[in-house]
Order: sequence, then C-alpha cells, then structure tokens
Amino acid sequence: MFSRTSPGFRAFLGPDMEYPDAWCPACEAYKLKSGGSWTDENTPSGVFKLLCCDCYLGALELAREVGRLDLGI
Repeated sequence: MFSRTSPGFRAFLGPDMEYPDAWCPACEAYKLKSGGSWTDENTPSGVFKLLCCDCYLGALELAREVGRLDLGI
C-alpha cells in the first residue's frame, strides 16, 4: 500500500492571498530561533523551492489529509 506523507504546511492565509508563502514546521522552528521572521541574514540559501499553483494546492491538500496543516489562524 502506498503511504502519503507530508513534512507539513504552514501558511498565513489572508483575504487577498490566493497562494501565500508557506513552509514546513521545521523551517518555522528555525525562523523562530533566528529572531521570528525571515530576513536576508537568516534565510538559508537554496532551501526554499518554488511550486506552481497545482503543486502548491497538492501540497496543501496532502498536509490537510495527513493532519499536518497549520494555517496560522
């Protein structure tokens, strides 16, 4: 049987944000340890990847299915 997993999906959805920036809980913990917000100094280079809208929605839905979705609300 195929197992669907997700590292998690953390985003802050706003009324004008169809596809807001999102990251996993491990990156959120790193961000909080590094001062609480992403800056040029604390953002690891090469770590973040762009997703097209279909892949973004797929990652969001997978995280929802496996209970790893945090919309920051």
